[in-house]
Amino acid sequence: MPPTPSTYAGAAVCEATSAASAWGGKKGANGNGAPWDPLAAAKQRLPRNGTSFRDSYKPRQLSFTTKLRRFFESMAGAVVSKLILLVLVVHAYWEDYVEMAGGQWWRLDLGLAGAVRRTLRPAPLRSDESLEYEAKYYIEHHGYHFEEHKTITDDGFVLTLYRVNKPGLDRAAATPMIIQHGLFQSSGIFVCNERESLAFYMADRGYDVFLGNNRCKADHPLEEAHVELRPDEHAFWNWSFSELARFDFPAIVRYVSKTTQAPQRGGLVYVGHSQGNAAAFAGLGLDPSLNDHIRLFIALAPAVRIGPFDHWALRMMSSLNKTVFRAFFGLDGFIPIMWECRNFLPCRVHTSISYHMFNYLFNWTHDRWCKERKVKYFKFTPRPTSAKLVFHWCTQIIHTGRLADFVEVSRSNPQPLPAQHEIEYQYHNVTCPTAFLYGKSDSLVHAERFAKELRENVPTFDLRHIEGFDKYEHLDLIWSSDAHERVYPLMHKLVQKTV
Repeated sequence: MPPTPSTYAGAAVCEATSAASAWGGKKGANGNGAPWDPLAAAKQRLPRNGTSFRDSYKPRQLSFTTKLRRFFESMAGAVVSKLILLVLVVHAYWEDYVEMAGGQWWRLDLGLAGAVRRTLRPAPLRSDESLEYEAKYYIEHHGYHFEEHKTITDDGFVLTLYRVNKPGLDRAAATPMIIQHGLFQSSGIFVCNERESLAFYMADRGYDVFLGNNRCKADHPLEEAHVELRPDEHAFWNWSFSELARFDFPAIVRYVSKTTQAPQRGGLVYVGHSQGNAAAFAGLGLDPSLNDHIRLFIALAPAVRIGPFDHWALRMMSSLNKTVFRAFFGLDGFIPIMWECRNFLPCRVHTSISYHMFNYLFNWTHDRWCKERKVKYFKFTPRPTSAKLVFHWCTQIIHTGRLADFVEVSRSNPQPLPAQHEIEYQYHNVTCPTAFLYGKSDSLVHAERFAKELRENVPTFDLRHIEGFDKYEHLDLIWSSDAHERVYPLMHKLVQKTV
């Protein structure tokens, strides 16, 4: 893990957070009525002695050989990853093709023509919405109050949060709620089910909702994601799951807590889906003081006990050492064409490719979704992420089946032995009340196994409720057409019962 430039970035976080009441055009810290600019505040905190975030992430000197090797790794990764993606997409579409050809796979005229017609036909929508890439549109379209907030992590990443309120809400009396997305996604996934969306359901019941976005996930250009680093620099992408736990999760919780004065109102509610709750388990394990801010932690599809996966591509990725992984996927963004292609492909084509890709790899389906909403879901899936994060998940978390801190590997130890090097987070430090909600058909995570281990090994863990939902898969907890009837009311009830 790279060193933390805490001597200056931490001050920027505190300054940006302390000015939360001035965000959005109210009187700022400078007293002139200008909106607070956390980016400008962070840049003012950069040291004057010539050091910077780049110095914290990069070795002091790189030999010519190392620079050359990194260049070829990046080039090779860019090419090979696109070829791998192409192969997976072709595999994923094969069933559709055979179906369109009536089982006669050699009939190109039938198979290709049918697949093209299905893919290119106009995307039906359930409401009068238009298709947009920004969560703000869907929030305001349905009549909710929208605010954009920003905070800055100790390693300089700008995190964007969307505040969603029912018009006329008395914020002073409302319970703050953070809703955090999972891997490859952004917070827009919580506003795609019209008025039945999770964010809107909670706003209608009087919660002060904050939709969190991890680094590089907001509806803004990547050039705005860091106070100093740019997307074409390796240091910009040099982060794994460990950084999400150490920096992103605490920054979001402390910002919302400070902005809403949550401790004086009994604490905030934290709702995390998949990686969104994994970061919370890890972050609370690393910094137990964060428990004081949280009234209830609801883990949707708890991503602590993972896999194993049966798919050949995931098994292959989880067995790669660092050198081979870099050769396949590069050093920077993970297969950037996945999110870049949305800028030039028709909506339905991008949706179809994205859905087939994830369905093929993870074996989850759209059986319980409202099909007209699917084209909106994949406006926010996939979103940019780092190759190092995927490497962490595949080779160290999925490979061992346990959530653990990132382990740097070396040439002498290109593939660490998990039993010897694994550093699992300290779950006995998670003391806030917790609830597990999961799908009984979810093959990605194992909530019951994790709960059983906690009961046996961490008797102080405060698990208030655990419940599985029949026939639900990994994403059905937020996207199922009946989630607003089965899942969300239970969440609201659990909050009301937690004092």
